[in-house]
Amino acid sequence: ALARRLPLRRGALPLGVAWLLVRVLAQMKPGREGQGTQQACMPSKAESILVSTFKYVAEAWSIQDFVISTETAHQVYVSHFLVFAMEILKPEEIEHGLVFIVQGVSNRLESSIPAVRRSGMAVGEAMARAVGQGELDFEELRTPGPPPGGPEER
Repeated sequence: ALARRLPLRRGALPLGVAWLLVRVLAQMKPGREGQGTQQACMPSKAESILVSTFKYVAEAWSIQDFVISTETAHQVYVSHFLVFAMEILKPEEIEHGLVFIVQGVSNRLESSIPAVRRSGMAVGEAMARAVGQGELDFEELRTPGPPPGGPEER
């Protein structure tokens, strides 16, 4: 359960932590029943901890309230976690969270905050690459933008 909540932990963390967390979760094996964990929070025997965490984070990331009420630096961190996860997950593992990713990208494209919009675009491009749906290219990502959390943002 902790592994699933860790990427959503409030507070700014360096983006390298998201990269490291993805790699650690990819190496972890699902627990066995009876080891003091809540069964509802555990992935199935066939599902890795990273896949379970990816789905959980993607669902939270997709919610409009998360887009509106979460500080920009944390939005960027969680978006990077999703991008890093999609770089190593198999397409069939990503499909479980695909509807959430699409909804989250859509919600972020409506944001007036450039860093939030750009983080959604980065996740959208990573998703397209990961599931082999051709090249998705958001031109706004190729132009210089303000750093996350700058003066025009929250």
